[in-house]
Amino acid sequence: MQELNQKTEAPSVQLNIEDGSATYLFREQSYILPGTYNDIDAARADAEEQCRGLGWSGPYVEDPAVSVHSPTDAGQQY
Repeated sequence: MQELNQKTEAPSVQLNIEDGSATYLFREQSYILPGTYNDIDAARADAEEQCRGLGWSGPYVEDPAVSVHSPTDAGQQY
């Protein structure tokens, strides 16, 4: 099976600002998010969490206060 690019496999989220409902498209299927949303970021976060339950291992929101180094940098001081 061909591995999908994590970025292109990410859910595509749509928010209806009139009623707060949100849907997302993931792996060519449409899903409705439960509840209502005031902003797209909250809807996107919930959609990504649901996609992880469907096997997606996409990125979490990065915290700029946390510095991550590649394994080749392990043990080196900065």
